[in-house]
Amino acid sequence: MRKLKLLQKFEQLPFGLKLSFAFAMCNIMQKAIQFITTPLFTRILSTSEYGQFTLYSSWYGIISIFATLNLSYGVLNNALVKYEEDRDVYISSMQGLTVVSSILTFAVLLSLESILGNFTGQPQIVFLVMFLQCIFTPSTSFWSTRERFENRYKGLVIVTILITVLTTLFSLFYVIISNQKGIARITSSAVISIIVGIIFFIYQMKKGKVFYHAKYWSFALKFNLPLIPHYLSLIVLGQADRIMIGNYEGETQVAIYGLTYSLSLVMSIVTQSINSSFIPWTYQECKKRNYQRIGEVSNGILFAVAVLSLMPVLLAPELMAILGPKEYAEGAYLVAPISTSVFFTFLYSLFGNIEFYFEKSKFVMIASVLGAVLNIILNAICIPLFGYQAAAYTTLVCYIAFSVTHYLFMKKTCKEQGITEPIYDVKKIIILGLFLLIVAHGIMLTYSYLIVRVALIAVIGLLVYKNRKKLLKEFLVLKQKD
Repeated sequence: MRKLKLLQKFEQLPFGLKLSFAFAMCNIMQKAIQFITTPLFTRILSTSEYGQFTLYSSWYGIISIFATLNLSYGVLNNALVKYEEDRDVYISSMQGLTVVSSILTFAVLLSLESILGNFTGQPQIVFLVMFLQCIFTPSTSFWSTRERFENRYKGLVIVTILITVLTTLFSLFYVIISNQKGIARITSSAVISIIVGIIFFIYQMKKGKVFYHAKYWSFALKFNLPLIPHYLSLIVLGQADRIMIGNYEGETQVAIYGLTYSLSLVMSIVTQSINSSFIPWTYQECKKRNYQRIGEVSNGILFAVAVLSLMPVLLAPELMAILGPKEYAEGAYLVAPISTSVFFTFLYSLFGNIEFYFEKSKFVMIASVLGAVLNIILNAICIPLFGYQAAAYTTLVCYIAFSVTHYLFMKKTCKEQGITEPIYDVKKIIILGLFLLIVAHGIMLTYSYLIVRVALIAVIGLLVYKNRKKLLKEFLVLKQKD
């Protein structure tokens, strides 16, 4: 009876609040399941085996960009606006383009393997799994992006949680019974996403009934091909440090860094969800030329993201002890630089959204490539000199540089479009960014004093509570229907 009343109250909530709450709970449940099971995997797998899984994730991130062309990302939001009356056909044709692109990419990779040898260090079965992931998992992303864009939450919440639960249970079972636990972790984590992807592939093909569409393929390729360096640069910023740590230090250090990175970015799922809502809303406001409103709403959201970025830092020693055995404990001191990168990742996306709306792919690409090149150079210099821990700080520096570069290109874009009013309040952003950096790194000095950090959590909670109405009001603006 009580559950029924709760459901009735939920249904009576305003649409925006209901949508926001549903997405938030979905993300929290998804991350909670991963958080609970991570300690199991870190104890079942050796640090070397866990490092093997981490390296696979890094290679998949890089190869999938060429295979899928990231067609379910930036270009899809533009297409959902541009081809509003023909979305089914557009998505089915993008699935066709993904299949062709994946086949061509892996044909090239196999030919390179015969010439250069196994440069990824992964067995052929892993390559097959990666190939199937590249073909079918984008179909789930096409569907979920459209669901978010059209403000439908029920199916998305159910599918997201179902994938997370099934993947986790199957991975645990397969890793436990397998003799090659590193390979088992890699393959089992992909199976459920491939199966779900096949289901959505068939479903969306039946709805759109088109594999090849010259106009839509042309639009997607013209929009996204110049962005390949951009997407590759994002992967370099997020994954290349692990590959370079593997080369310089070994798989054990990759495992420690990888687990720390996962903990530090625990809140990125929520911030990505916020940005997924912010993108269509930003596009709508740009269409109305209501640029000042974008900046006003972004201030409150940036404050919320800054608070979220601090949460893993405050409890880093305790969380690392939960997530892994004592071999991983030293990673706690890397949480601050990596976790604050979440804020700057979200910040550059705000600037990038404006560039994407006006289809300035060239600007996005240049900014991203510069950031990625800087990351590789800094890692190549700093990791041999200071050890794998340096990668956390090079990542932070590069995301800050990334944000600055995207801001400058956004200003150039605005000038070209005749937009004279400033969209974002740069002074407030700089003050908030500096405050976050100082506080996050200052917290590390309190790692021996749990009571101090508990007090800080209480203060932050009080600040959020006092500003809850303002934050909620600004966030709900993103969910309003036209």
